[in-house]
Amino acid sequence: MRKPYYKQNSINPWFLTLMLIFLSLIYMIFTILSNFKTPLNKAKYITNGQQYSSSITGNDLKAYSDTFLGMHYLWGGTTPAISDAFGKYMSGGFDCSGFVAYTYKHFGIDLPRTTMEQVNEGISININDLKNGDLVFFRTNPDLPYQVSHVGIYIGSNKFIHSPKSGDVIKISELTGYYKEKFVIGKRILK
Repeated sequence: MRKPYYKQNSINPWFLTLMLIFLSLIYMIFTILSNFKTPLNKAKYITNGQQYSSSITGNDLKAYSDTFLGMHYLWGGTTPAISDAFGKYMSGGFDCSGFVAYTYKHFGIDLPRTTMEQVNEGISININDLKNGDLVFFRTNPDLPYQVSHVGIYIGSNKFIHSPKSGDVIKISELTGYYKEKFVIGKRILK
């Protein structure tokens, strides 16, 4: 029986394998832990009339919500759309309130599922006082002219991101013209 070839002063291959596994585990642990933020000053948010603390900002919400630009609308949808390797839509998607709830949930803030429920959250804000991360509510359903029927997330510069309607995709729109006319109220969840 032949002995495995390695120099007398070289490192044992089993030791190298175990060391590689150990270092991989350490790397994974540090990668996971680095995703947790430990801010010195936490933002506050309000849901269900209760005030909570959070480390997110309106800019965090904007950056995360931007990752969904171009994603398919799906009425009643609450999960990201899935496409195949060629970009062809397969399943999933968001409606307006599902998109808002999903975005906030990513940061640990639970909002109700529907636009009608979400409009009851946070602090009321005038259109001229909107900040990044505020929710913007609209009356866009002609069959229900006195009821809010659409919501988006304000991202600054008189723009908001939203999942508008069937056949459309998540996009950024200006808070002018049609949307300014249909605007009802802004709601500040982040304080």
